[in-house]
Amino acid sequence: MAPKLNRLREMTDEQIVEAHDGLAPNTAVGTAYYLDELTRREFVRTSEAALDEARSARRLAGVNAFVAAVAVIIAVAVPLIMNALAADPPTVEPCTVVDGDEQRPALCVVP
Repeated sequence: MAPKLNRLREMTDEQIVEAHDGLAPNTAVGTAYYLDELTRREFVRTSEAALDEARSARRLAGVNAFVAAVAVIIAVAVPLIMNALAADPPTVEPCTVVDGDEQRPALCVVP
């Protein structure tokens, strides 16, 4: 006799396997039994492959985000660095600094 649906849903995997194994010696099965098992196994393989694909996509998205961040940093930093390097250095010339009544030699920046 089969258990009621609510009881079946409450059973653990181990209890279901035990019930199946207890009935198996007295049960005749047809080809659908084996086809159902093949379908179940294919479903498991397909599900595992889909999860692997999702994990790979997640890793790729992380790598893509990192590369995009590096590209933004480079896009902002390189022009700033190039402008700083290309700018003419200030011109320094000798000059005289007057401090009260005293005159001292110095180096002055010429604009």
